[in-house]
Amino acid sequence: MTSNFKQNIQQISGMLLLTLFVGYFVGITFFPHKHIVDGRTIVHSHPFSSTEQHSHTTNTLDLLQQISGFVTKTLTFGILIIAYLKLNRVIGNNFNKSIVVSDFKYSNFLRPPPFSI
Repeated sequence: MTSNFKQNIQQISGMLLLTLFVGYFVGITFFPHKHIVDGRTIVHSHPFSSTEQHSHTTNTLDLLQQISGFVTKTLTFGILIIAYLKLNRVIGNNFNKSIVVSDFKYSNFLRPPPFSI
């Protein structure tokens, strides 16, 4: 593949991921509301018309909670993996530096250490 093609793919995928993130962020930030189901107050967020009353079934609310938990866990896991890889690269680069060992042509260590009984 040419470098131009790779660069175009990276730009397109970056824009797609940015659009996906902004859409998700707007959806979970700007439309919060609550529902009371079986005595439980469930707060979640998704785009909806504020002029109309809407409701969800219990299954739908459970699905929304599971999706939210999945996304949160996936993002956390992804961030930890990226942090680990970056840290590993930094540590690896510092660890793999060559060590110069010089040969001794003359030694000052001809005398053994003092010994006493």
